Amino acid sequence: MICADNIRWDKALQQRMGAGTLMIADHLLFSIANFTAGLFPSMKTYIGAQVQNVSPPAVWVDFYDQKNSARLAHESEYSFGVEVTYLPSSTTKNTDELNHAVFLLLQNLDRLESDVGPFRVYDKDSDITDGLGHVTGMVSVRELTAPDGEIIQKAQKEVIP
Repeated sequence: MICADNIRWDKALQQRMGAGTLMIADHLLFSIANFTAGLFPSMKTYIGAQVQNVSPPAVWVDFYDQKNSARLAHESEYSFGVEVTYLPSSTTKNTDELNHAVFLLLQNLDRLESDVGPFRVYDKDSDITDGLGHVTGMVSVRELTAPDGEIIQKAQKEVIP
C-alpha cells in the first residue's frame, strides 16, 4: 500500500504492514488516512489514538465502533464507525477554520480506495467540541472466506479416478 508522506502510524500497524498481515480494518484506516492526507496535505494525519505534543494543525483517524455479524456460510459483515478529528492551527475562539474543515470532510468523505477494493462512507455526522472538529461515518464491509480445503478435496475426488 502506498501511503502519503504526511501519515503517521504506530509500531503494531507498521509490523502488520511489513508482515503482509493487514486486516480489513487496517486497510480501511489507511484509506481514510490517505484521503485526509490528500485533503489536508500541509498537516500530519495520525492513524489511531490522539497523541500528545502534536503541533497543530493535525488530523487523526480512528474507529469509535466495530461490529461483526455472521451471514451465509463463509460470509461475515463488518460495520465500522469511523472518526476523523481535526485539530485547527489556531487556538482562538474563531471557528471558521473548523467549520471549513468539517464541511470539506462531510462533502468529500465518500468513496475510499484501498488495496482490497473501495470502501463507501455513509451516515456522516459532525460536531465541534472543545476546539476540535469531529466527523463520523459508517462503513459496512462483507468478507467472504473460502472453506479450508473443501473445494480442492472435492475436486480431487471427482477428477482423479
